[in-house]
Amino acid sequence: MSAQNNWQRIFRYLLFSGSFFLSSSAYSLDITGEKGDVKKMEEIEVEGIIEEGDRAYTQQDGKRFITNPYGVKKSILAVAEETKAKGERKRISTRGIKMPPDYVGRSIYRYQYTFPSGGKFSYYEGKDGFIGLGYHPGDGVIVLDVLDGAGPFASPMLWGPYDQIVGDKKRSTMEMMMGDGSQDGMGLLKSGYAIGYMAIMDEEDYSDLGTAYGNAVNDAAKGLTSAGTAAN
Repeated sequence: MSAQNNWQRIFRYLLFSGSFFLSSSAYSLDITGEKGDVKKMEEIEVEGIIEEGDRAYTQQDGKRFITNPYGVKKSILAVAEETKAKGERKRISTRGIKMPPDYVGRSIYRYQYTFPSGGKFSYYEGKDGFIGLGYHPGDGVIVLDVLDGAGPFASPMLWGPYDQIVGDKKRSTMEMMMGDGSQDGMGLLKSGYAIGYMAIMDEEDYSDLGTAYGNAVNDAAKGLTSAGTAAN
């Protein structure tokens, strides 16, 4: 009886071990299958899909604009330089201005100057190379053209990243604009990427304010050219 009991115990042990081995193998196969599924989902999520033709911005010299650009770059930079050189300097709060997310501080320097042509401008200078030129069309409104220091896609001319209307929140809102890496020649970047905050407003406001800004800049720049010619 003792020998028979021992054989029964051995048989039960072997049966239990075999069952455990088979269940462990099946469990391992299930886990492998789950990992494979997760990997496929991650690849899809990383790449993303942006519908072709859904492009609410244009490109010029590597910069991004939500409309066709307004203003002449050379004239804008000349007016900005003159405004800083002759304008009255004052430190003001950035409250009311949509600054880049990584901007440090709550203040910025403003140089304000009215040109002989009658155009009133403000030059803004902040930390980390932030520079902007503001045009005052009247009624306390400022059309701000961010020239530099707001990401790689911001530049002179309206309407690009962080260009905005200051002093009239009802007229426009600021929304993050995403770009399409596969369409914009971004190399290995095939998914969407952040361009920066863009001013969202009525189409006629883009046109009216952009045209007024461009004309005021041109008039001020012509005055600078005339003054330079007379001096020579």
